[in-house]
Amino acid sequence: IRNFPEIKEKNDKYYLLLGIISGLDNSEVLNILDCCLTRDIFKRKILINKITTTASSWKKADNDALFEKVYSMLSLLDSYFKKESASIILITLCPYVSVSNQNKLLHYFLQSGYKNNRKRAYAYLHTSWYPEYQGIIEKIWQTYNDEEIINLLVAKMPKDFLLKNFKDISNHL
Repeated sequence: IRNFPEIKEKNDKYYLLLGIISGLDNSEVLNILDCCLTRDIFKRKILINKITTTASSWKKADNDALFEKVYSMLSLLDSYFKKESASIILITLCPYVSVSNQNKLLHYFLQSGYKNNRKRAYAYLHTSWYPEYQGIIEKIWQTYNDEEIINLLVAKMPKDFLLKNFKDISNHL
């Protein structure tokens, strides 16, 4: 409850929802996903908190099922904020899903028009680098020149890339 100080400003029913959701397992979270992800911010925050605190203990197959459902809903959500919530859930699940789902998400986020999604992918790749992403990272840098990618470039890209792009990179520092 300490993670949700803003709930005190809302109806006490949110405390009941928090209690219910905190006791759910993966399949039950999967069943209520539509109801929470498409509703108000408090329900989404409670859902995100549940997934963040427990996804690491769920089976990979269960996380893949949850991932697939959220991923399929992403383009159907009717507001930027709901899409942000879905993106947070997806990146939270990323370390706990199959490599094919990780790749699907990272490619989607890296090519996203939403800078926040690209930033999530940069942060993930900084800690979980896959060399096959070198080519796409080069293209993303050339396309967006996001300042947030610089740490990833310096940490993971080859020296010749850094030298070739030194002027552009240093202009962002």
